[in-house]
Amino acid sequence: QRYGCESHLKTAITESGVNRESLWITTKLWPGDYGRETTKAACLESCKRLGLEYVDLYLMHWPDGNALGKTNRELRAETWQVMEELYDEGICRSIGVSNFLISHLEQLKEDCDVIPHVNQVEYHPFQRPQELVDYCRSHGIVFEGYCPLAKGHALSHP
Repeated sequence: QRYGCESHLKTAITESGVNRESLWITTKLWPGDYGRETTKAACLESCKRLGLEYVDLYLMHWPDGNALGKTNRELRAETWQVMEELYDEGICRSIGVSNFLISHLEQLKEDCDVIPHVNQVEYHPFQRPQELVDYCRSHGIVFEGYCPLAKGHALSHP
């Protein structure tokens, strides 16, 4: 949603002729849509923009949000509980998080029922959070790295 590519992806999926089951589609929930009232609607809107009945992976984009009268922990838990419902309903085949630290993952474990399936984190030669990788592995969370070329800096580094 945030990157503005969902409608373009819908066109690409349609024009490709590739069977839906052969594709893996991930999208993210933007922090401005965190919360009980907005999380499900945002997911359904993403599905609509993508032209899909379900997504393979739905990620909370960032550990912190902004909701008056709620701590970040309360907002994360509330949002994650709605994502658990989307998972149970089959609208999201997998649910995960992005940019979460061990402390955030521990809080979700305490506050919710489903452990994130994925934690997507910046990972490249200049940033390798091994403790987080080890934590994810030991708790059955797939560690998914993004930005493997360090935004191009790795290409010019000796």
